[in-house]
Amino acid sequence: MPSNYSLYRNTSVSNVKRYLLIVVVLLSAVGVWLLIERPIPLAVDVLSGQSILVVDDTRRFTVVVPQNLSPNSPLVLAFHGTGDTPETMAAYSQLDTLAALHGFVLVYPAVADSNWDTRSAPADSTNSDLLFIDHLLPNLINQYKLNPRRVYAIGMSHGATFAQLLAATRSSQIAAVVAHSGTPPQIDSLPTYTSPTLLIIGDDDPAYDSVIHHATKSKLPYISVPGPAHEWSIHHNNDIWQFLSGHTTQSGKSSTTQNVTE
Repeated sequence: MPSNYSLYRNTSVSNVKRYLLIVVVLLSAVGVWLLIERPIPLAVDVLSGQSILVVDDTRRFTVVVPQNLSPNSPLVLAFHGTGDTPETMAAYSQLDTLAALHGFVLVYPAVADSNWDTRSAPADSTNSDLLFIDHLLPNLINQYKLNPRRVYAIGMSHGATFAQLLAATRSSQIAAVVAHSGTPPQIDSLPTYTSPTLLIIGDDDPAYDSVIHHATKSKLPYISVPGPAHEWSIHHNNDIWQFLSGHTTQSGKSSTTQNVTE
């Protein structure tokens, strides 16, 4: 028969192993929790509060620069909606993640007043928002050594309306546009879109009928998202980049209408 000492020793070893196993399980659980609650920071530098002088106005914007940025990379402008800011758009759209993944410079211009100017005639020099973009683009391209043929625009809500204005009036600078949940500009003399443009709209969005009518009439590709009302569809961020990255300002190609329902 084993001695009392042997029984005690075996029991102690078993207890130690049991405690070690519990500690390992607990540490693993803590590690998983940290990954969920504290995700690894994105490999981007966020430069908020940037500014540029446009005529007599100081216009502000935020720049997101991937830390692995290569020369000749693309540039994406992201226009927020009414009541939003560059910070809120970054939060709900998760476009910073897209920039880090695909290595493009992402810029969030900030509106000067409450809305982007989508009613002034394109040739009207008083459209301060178009002047803002005209001043901003060459500065960004030169500063970050970006590819001038791969400049894209994304917009949400009224920012999407302004992005469509760029598609019609700045096609020599903007290679492609994605307009998310935004109606077209209400300008009678608006030229036909020459920058390829993709429309995205939730089928519960109040603007749904207007956007789909516009897509059908203008033969623009669109994505109809089941369920969401007037909100960004993060699920389609990769579709956004796939569409934009397939175009350059010298491609001269127009997209065909597609009706995607998921």
